[in-house]
Amino acid sequence: MSPEDAEALSLREATQVLARLLYRDAADIEPDLTFWLLGVDALLGAQFVALLNAACGSDIDVAELDDYPTPQALSRYVAAQLTGTPPPRPRSERAAPEPRPVAAGASRAGAGRDDVLSVLREQLAETLCCDVFDIDTEATFRSLGLDPVLGAEFLDFVNGAYGLRARPAVLFDHPCLSALAAHIAASTTAVAPGPSAAWTR
Repeated sequence: MSPEDAEALSLREATQVLARLLYRDAADIEPDLTFWLLGVDALLGAQFVALLNAACGSDIDVAELDDYPTPQALSRYVAAQLTGTPPPRPRSERAAPEPRPVAAGASRAGAGRDDVLSVLREQLAETLCCDVFDIDTEATFRSLGLDPVLGAEFLDFVNGAYGLRARPAVLFDHPCLSALAAHIAASTTAVAPGPSAAWTR
């Protein structure tokens, strides 16, 4: 079996298993949405992996859903396992995104709320492995599927991009992208981000 055929088979089986577990039509399972956004919790994740292994003859562990967090990504991993080809690099080993510095010489509002919002929206989409247009800037982080692990990853980007030392509480105090962007824009200084910034919440 070719890697392409194995991936197609794995994705088809993954989609069918998810559809049964989530009581949805297979056509409604979007392969690029994260399992979290699709509604797969820890219990369903364990059931999903067991059923997928039985259907495909694979040997994946439920913990690997963190490294391959969408049906499409997991199918590539399963296909590599079935064909003996090198697996795709897990998310935990990928390089962190390059910080996007706030322009020096900006006003007290830093890059401005709209600029900050655009950057955060793009990064959140990358963190959640979804399209940027799927991100509602007024929706809460929790409703978008940002769990504690992904929240820490997203916050690492925020701190790196804007030279901040934000703590997880900031995602509760400002629970949607729109609110967080406004807070960052109002809190950043007029200089490019660096280790001297001291914003914490």
